[in-house]
Amino acid sequence: MDIKRIVLESNNEEETDYFVSSDGRIFKEITPSKNGNGYAMVTIYKNGIGYTKSVHRIVAKAFLQKVKGKEYINHINGDKMDNRLENLEWCTPHENTEHYHKTLRNGKPMYNQKACLQIIDGEVIAEYKSLNEASRRTGVSVSNIYCCCIGKTTTAGGYQWKYKI
Repeated sequence: MDIKRIVLESNNEEETDYFVSSDGRIFKEITPSKNGNGYAMVTIYKNGIGYTKSVHRIVAKAFLQKVKGKEYINHINGDKMDNRLENLEWCTPHENTEHYHKTLRNGKPMYNQKACLQIIDGEVIAEYKSLNEASRRTGVSVSNIYCCCIGKTTTAGGYQWKYKI
């Protein structure tokens, strides 16, 4: 089956949100919205009831061979809005968590950026290879250091923390 976008035959040949298939069916394009977690979502209606679904799950269920024991879907490149088939893979909950920590989060690697420990006057008193190392050596939780590094909090464990640039 071949699908093509419908173009209005007017002076400027305007493209529409509708598509026609070679078997005579008409489809309308739905523009996804982004949810609070950064995923593309669409609302699909059946019998007047709206069902909100994530685009990556729709694409995976339609085109990716299901793998036994793998219920989660990864965006291979870490971009939650990139829902192309070649960017999706089935995974286990463990693989999903592992992938999350290895890929980019909000455009920045989560725990592998260098952090520097600062005192009140801004003087760096120690530098660590990662937030995990800083946490191990200081006893301050990784999540508290991370929140400080991204500006969510001003101090963690009595220190200011910044990513090394």
